[in-house]
Amino acid sequence: MTVGRVALIAVALASVGCASSVTSTIAPTRPAARARVISVGVRVVPRPVGVMGARGTAELWVLDPIRPRGPRLFVTLVRGVPREPRDVCFGTYTANESPEDGDVGCQVRGREPFVLTLSYQFIRRSIPVARFSAMYGQAAPGVRQVELIGPGDRETSLPLSAQRMFLVAFSPTARGAVELRLVFAHRGSSSHAFSLPLTSREAGSWPRLRRRGAVFDYEIGENIVTKSYRQIVRRFGPPLSSFTKRNHTLCTYYDIVGYQNGWTFCFKGQAMVGAAGNQPAPPGVH
Repeated sequence: MTVGRVALIAVALASVGCASSVTSTIAPTRPAARARVISVGVRVVPRPVGVMGARGTAELWVLDPIRPRGPRLFVTLVRGVPREPRDVCFGTYTANESPEDGDVGCQVRGREPFVLTLSYQFIRRSIPVARFSAMYGQAAPGVRQVELIGPGDRETSLPLSAQRMFLVAFSPTARGAVELRLVFAHRGSSSHAFSLPLTSREAGSWPRLRRRGAVFDYEIGENIVTKSYRQIVRRFGPPLSSFTKRNHTLCTYYDIVGYQNGWTFCFKGQAMVGAAGNQPAPPGVH
């Protein structure tokens, strides 16, 4: 009978709130915060800026998805060379460095409705050094909307700058298939697919086109003087111009994509005897 009385007392205490007073001290469970996977570019009022000596306009900025309080990454559209309308160059620099210390990459525009660059970006002088993937490019005038599909179950509309540029940063933890889709003002769409993390095959500019008689600035190194005439033509294609000096030295001229001047290579037979950069195009070339 004593045991039964004790049981009744326990039930009574629970019913008047002793049990509820215990549970009320437990904090409610909250879902874990979802780590940021992407950071979308923000439009800025276009302003003149020079990156590595190349004049252009700042168009967009983006934050590091992992450390959004860190310095911004800016992208610029570099002023083109009027005689080569297919050349397009983008500049990048971070807010904690001089734009002159940034980077410029040039490519050749094709028939596709957009050009883009996929690259790894670094926020210098940050501790630890921030590293993330970035995608930036420019859409053609007929494009109404730029959409990012992925990574994961994600669909994002990317704002376009005054010069129709777009920008997005991906955190190092981003994984999986990604698709960039452009919707036209009339009907239809065009897309480009890649995966994260970026592979060496996917990184770089797209489309990967060359134009006759032109080289990219990153293709010429100190060892260029060891190449023969045959190797130069095999690597870069036919030159934009060829001429022979009075001493019977054959010289060839190649444009640099995105730049006003180019490279001149001179040969005696197959052997290269001279190489000079930042050379104006020979008369009558353009």
